[in-house]
Amino acid sequence: MSRADIANLLGVSSEAVCREFTRLKQEGVLEVKRKKIYISDIDELYALANE
Repeated sequence: MSRADIANLLGVSSEAVCREFTRLKQEGVLEVKRKKIYISDIDELYALANE
C-alpha cells in the first residue's frame, strides 16, 4: 500500500503520512525498508495509539 493509499484511507494528506512515518522512524517505533514497514517497538506504538 502506498503512502497515498494510506492517506486516502485515513482521510489525510500524503504529506501528513510521510511526516508521521518520519517521526515514528526517528523515535525507533517503525523501520521502513522499500515498501515494507516493520514495527520495531510494539509497546511504544501501542502507547502512542492510546494517547
